[in-house]
Amino acid sequence: MAWVAHFCAFLGVVVRVLCAKLWVVTAKEQLHDLVDELSEPEAKRALRLVKKEHEDPLLRAIANAPEDDEPWTDEDEAAMAEVRADDAAGVPTIPLEQVMRELGDTDTDPGAPLSRPPQTPAQRTRSTTPT
Repeated sequence: MAWVAHFCAFLGVVVRVLCAKLWVVTAKEQLHDLVDELSEPEAKRALRLVKKEHEDPLLRAIANAPEDDEPWTDEDEAAMAEVRADDAAGVPTIPLEQVMRELGDTDTDPGAPLSRPPQTPAQRTRSTTPT
């Protein structure tokens, strides 16, 4: 009798695949089918991600932003070639924390506003020079 359950499950998959090929299936229908196949931990993780994107205005803006349609220029290609050459040569990168410290801020959250305006090199020199 177990073969009947397996056969019915197989038929369900075949029917879904055929329906998807023959009829237009909406994104919500596809999502519903996928959700039915998730384990409970996967479903919890997916729910957190969807809620976060739905509730976070920045993530929502990024998701709904139009695709960048500006053409790739020779200048862009030259800049990327420079980065690739530096990477191949083993040029060290600068950690975000160091950049933020040099700008005069210790908050490493790139989305957070600076707690004080960035200092110019001359201002940094004056502030560290003994009087």
